[in-house]
Amino acid sequence: MRTPSGETIVVLGASSKPFRYSYAAVKELAGNGYHVVAIGSTSGMIGDVEIFGSMSPDTKAHTATVYLSPGHQDMYERWLTGGNVKRIIFNPGTENIPLRKKLEEAGVEVIWGCTLVMLSTGGF
Repeated sequence: MRTPSGETIVVLGASSKPFRYSYAAVKELAGNGYHVVAIGSTSGMIGDVEIFGSMSPDTKAHTATVYLSPGHQDMYERWLTGGNVKRIIFNPGTENIPLRKKLEEAGVEVIWGCTLVMLSTGGF
């Protein structure tokens, strides 16, 4: 499923450190016309995108792209499986088999891939 430009994309694990992949993903997503909601452990900015330290439970998104290790994903599980998102991208190192099963049971499309590669190849 390709994501139409203008859709809301949640980046879980966003970082204001320019050497982080989540930083590059936020920049690329925003630069491609997506509405980016960046959630990170530390508030900050990535270009014009604010990084929030928490997320409203009623946030709706087309896609969530994950840059958190499995041990840090628990706090978002209810939101991810609660009908708030259509697709989840687990970036390399974030794969979570138990959560994947729950997401698939909830009807969420699950991708184990790289957001940056998907964006650069037109497969996002």
